[in-house]
Amino acid sequence: MQRFVEFERSSTVVRLVYGSQGSAVLLFRRLDGSSRPLYFLLDNGAEYLGCSATTAGGRLRGVEVDLESVGVVSEGSVYSFRYYARSRGLPESSVAVVCELSFDGNYPNAVITLDLANPPPSLIRVTLLALYSGRFYLVSVYEYELQSAD
Repeated sequence: MQRFVEFERSSTVVRLVYGSQGSAVLLFRRLDGSSRPLYFLLDNGAEYLGCSATTAGGRLRGVEVDLESVGVVSEGSVYSFRYYARSRGLPESSVAVVCELSFDGNYPNAVITLDLANPPPSLIRVTLLALYSGRFYLVSVYEYELQSAD
């Protein structure tokens, strides 16, 4: 499982293409050429956002997950994502919607556009997860500051 999580970390890229406090455009890309779906959580620093977004190159769907069941692999041990979230300043919640991004065709990249709520957040965070034997595991966290609308 640890090797799988490390493989996912090295073969997946998430980049902010554009970000203001009203919207964010994110590029998701698989470097290994696989068309396997990507799984992730979205948050704005205060709460998890769900999966409502416009998508080009893929399809999004969300599934509610108990965050206690999401594993974090560290030095051969597995502990709960809720402890990790608390220690890293991520939103504390017992459940969140995990987004599943399935790619269209043979091209493992997609762009998603998020319309962010009012008042607009100053950051967007993507917590990338891997699905292994029916359980989600933390892969990496991408955090992007959004430009002020001023």
